[in-house]
Amino acid sequence: MVNLCLVGFGRWGQVYLKEMENCADAKVVAIVSNNHDATSKINRNIAVYNKLDDALKHLRIDGVLLATPPKKHFTDANICLDSSIPLLLEKPCTTNRHELEALIDKSLRKGTLLVPGYQHLYTKNYATMKSALFKASGTKRLHSQSLSVGPIRSDETVLRDWGSHQIAMAIDLFEQYPSDVSVHRLKGDSVYCANYELSMSFGDSCRSHSVFGNLSNIKTNWTIAASEHGVTYINHLDRSPAYLTQDNRSLFASNCGESTTSPVSQMLLYFINAIRVTHVNDKILETAYMTATVLDKFNKPSGEK
Repeated sequence: MVNLCLVGFGRWGQVYLKEMENCADAKVVAIVSNNHDATSKINRNIAVYNKLDDALKHLRIDGVLLATPPKKHFTDANICLDSSIPLLLEKPCTTNRHELEALIDKSLRKGTLLVPGYQHLYTKNYATMKSALFKASGTKRLHSQSLSVGPIRSDETVLRDWGSHQIAMAIDLFEQYPSDVSVHRLKGDSVYCANYELSMSFGDSCRSHSVFGNLSNIKTNWTIAASEHGVTYINHLDRSPAYLTQDNRSLFASNCGESTTSPVSQMLLYFINAIRVTHVNDKILETAYMTATVLDKFNKPSGEK
């Protein structure tokens, strides 16, 4: 059994805990949080601490799920890595690329697992999409949309909170840093409550285009990858298998089965399995660093480029 410590028990920390209820091979044994109203309602078998150091000192912790606000990530992540504790680091990982670079260097130097929390990169549907796109040649396009009514965060801009997913997926799919990035605010008067359009250009005629934000009256979350050989479509909300059209034939990706678990659940399973084999994925870390580098373009007072 893998024992996990959950650090942060706001909205996202509570999502992690609920997803862990369906995991038979791991359990949350400790929560670190000052949100006493929320932690007072959790299972009594889970220990609650105010400080991460105390949890690591008193319990056998095999891995940490870090779901605190990004401004706290660097300090808490260093505590884990200094103790050689595997870490799942919720996106956008850190407040800037220099902090993330330091964490990645320490992770690789100590051989300690560090998993960036870009949930869609760990799903079976995404693996199907990446495989289909990798086999194609010529022009490649990535289109995505992620819109919702909230949530609105006061500690992170929409560009960094929502846009980081879109940036990470494009960089990982095309396996390169974008040569050009442009962003346009479509709706909203605040960087914390808005809809955006983000476009990126890559080498080899590869391009991505995404629309995302928390100021919409509908909820959507889909991704389309297209090449001269066909199209792969993923609806991240309904958990159905990836849908492909290849050489004028339509089919569902058979390796995904009839349905899949949530992206968060699949990311947690990836983390738990990686703990068992002490596997550090250098490629995912490279994607996270390049994503942080793009996000730094938006670290201006307006939150936009």
